[in-house]
Amino acid sequence: MHRSVLSCYTVCRLGQRVTDAATNTTIGSVQNQDASAWDALPYFYLLRVQIITFLALLSFPFLALWLAPNLLLGVFDVTPLGMVFVTLGAALASWTVMVTAWQVFLYGPERFHIREFPFRSSMFKELPTRVGHSPVFALFSLPVILTAMYVSKNGGTSSYLRLLLGALGGAVLAFALLVGGGQLQRRGWSEAKPVTAFLSFFGPGFKKDAKSAQEGHYLALWSFLLSFLVYVAIGIGKFFRIGDPATVPTLADLLVLLMILCWGLSAATFILDLFRVPLLLLFLVAGILSTQFHDTDSYFYMFSTKSTPDLSPAQVIRAGKPGSSVIVVAASGGGIKAAAWTTRVLTGLEESNPRIFGDSVRLISAVSGGSVGAMYFVSEYEPNGAGLPSNPNDLEEAVARSEASSLDDIAWGLVYADLIHVFVPLPFFKHLDRGTALEEALTRELPNRKHHLFSPLSDWREGVPEGWRPAVVFNATVVESGERFLLGTTDLSPAPGRSSLRDKKEFPQFAGRDISLVTAARLSATFPYVSPAARPDIAGKQIHAVDGGYTDNYGMATLLAWLDEALRAQGNPVRRVLIIEIRASPPATEPPALSWRGWSFQSYAPISAMLNVRDTGQLPRNQEELDILRRFAASCNMDIEDAVFEYPPEDAPLSWHLSPNDQKEIEKFWVSSKTDRPKQMVHAFLAAAPPPPVTTPPPSACQ
Repeated sequence: MHRSVLSCYTVCRLGQRVTDAATNTTIGSVQNQDASAWDALPYFYLLRVQIITFLALLSFPFLALWLAPNLLLGVFDVTPLGMVFVTLGAALASWTVMVTAWQVFLYGPERFHIREFPFRSSMFKELPTRVGHSPVFALFSLPVILTAMYVSKNGGTSSYLRLLLGALGGAVLAFALLVGGGQLQRRGWSEAKPVTAFLSFFGPGFKKDAKSAQEGHYLALWSFLLSFLVYVAIGIGKFFRIGDPATVPTLADLLVLLMILCWGLSAATFILDLFRVPLLLLFLVAGILSTQFHDTDSYFYMFSTKSTPDLSPAQVIRAGKPGSSVIVVAASGGGIKAAAWTTRVLTGLEESNPRIFGDSVRLISAVSGGSVGAMYFVSEYEPNGAGLPSNPNDLEEAVARSEASSLDDIAWGLVYADLIHVFVPLPFFKHLDRGTALEEALTRELPNRKHHLFSPLSDWREGVPEGWRPAVVFNATVVESGERFLLGTTDLSPAPGRSSLRDKKEFPQFAGRDISLVTAARLSATFPYVSPAARPDIAGKQIHAVDGGYTDNYGMATLLAWLDEALRAQGNPVRRVLIIEIRASPPATEPPALSWRGWSFQSYAPISAMLNVRDTGQLPRNQEELDILRRFAASCNMDIEDAVFEYPPEDAPLSWHLSPNDQKEIEKFWVSSKTDRPKQMVHAFLAAAPPPPVTTPPPSACQ
């Protein structure tokens, strides 16, 4: 199809006989015609990569501001120093679009046997100059730069003046790089025989004569090498600082990636379009080949560890002081907002109920971002059995860690580590991906303790049977089966629809192996496309784990199953249980507005229904199961209460970045009167006298 379109155009528009270089055959001729608007048609196809890059530069800010602010707005929140790199990346991306487009305008007629571009043809007959053309193309970078300044100012990160100075610094740096590179190019690129031989190898449109190549390709080559040098320098600089606060922000990483993709794909299309090889074919071949190199998959570490006995729900719920209250917690998903809200609620309840609250928590069932917040809270328990720290400042540090951005590390993993996976499928690179970068970011600035976040889950079982540390379950999902995949420090009985890391029947290959606490939290928080679906680093074909929100975004399914098993156990002494639900966003209270639909709606209706059913299906199901468990408990002289801490702002970010103002909003809502009712419920539950011992045997249905 591709060949016939260009060949037909050539026959219809040229008044001379030309040779198709792909087939070495002569294409028919017609009479020459004057320039026409139709002569521009082939350029829209030949410039498809540049046009897509150009549209990405212009549309990305609008997507972040209006279409997907929860997911993308945090990308534009940068510091003044980060603004330097954002401006540099945007300027170089614009320069790349200009230089690669000019190659098609200048040499496309010769290479593809098409007429010159009919509009302003005199401008496209000369090489783009820094003085004449660069300022015009630099305007294409303004939407990104201005949006970054607007978001950063409104997010409380910095002032307009400092951000403007950062942008000016980036513009000066970009100008210096382009001018310096131009000086190097004029000092001998066009005379270097190896370079000339390399460019001339690609034939028409590249080769000028026997001794030289077209001048524009020398310009493109040094521009690419200069851009690639910037790309490599940023990547290496971050490699030695993974997990540390980033200097180069996420937005700059994405702009640099856009620049490199534009260089690579535009070169590929200019070379391969002559032979009618579709660009999509390259991606298809690359995808097929990558499946043959297993090291291109994403992995998480599993290591040998000491064997530890299972901890049943009955054992865990009976831990602690006799007659003490029992609290179980379900923390929902929702990105960094869920992580911060989970830690804020749990640490805040401990601060208002010192010692009593922390000692009463027996289980935390967490999902996605809530798993990250639960990880930070559980890590605050002292390893000597002293419980949570008495100093509120120590608890506030856990909140600060849960609010710290991890987005820059994930972006580095996507732009650098994941690309290495594709092009260099070597064993020593297989653990280097955005999932590993996220783990490094989650563990930064954490004091070295006996139980570090990289310690295996088996170490975190210490103290659970004694009651001075709560059990935790991080809920993930198995890609291959769709069942819940439980990663934690307590063990439920096998049941359909769920499995666990310690399930010896379903996963015998995991016997004697374990993962770290931070890996378990990361797997539970494998937000779609942000973190990779990862498999264990052991021999053979293995499962892949993704976000637990696919099966239950609230953590209640596992909590209710765990609580049901614990309360039904023979000799259960517990008579009062408080369930704390931590929700990072409110459920929809009103049905969505209806609208007329066309045929295109059928293309995405199944996906839309699948996404919408997660909240409307999971939350009522959880409530029904809770009601059933309550009725069972009431028939057995047990009382189950439920306190819900819900963070209402629907526009809060779902990515791994919170602006200073986002952090203030969480603190503001926590101390507001809207959280008074659930706080009072927790306080009243902890302050109530323990129920009198049951003297009559429970009904047989309670066993």
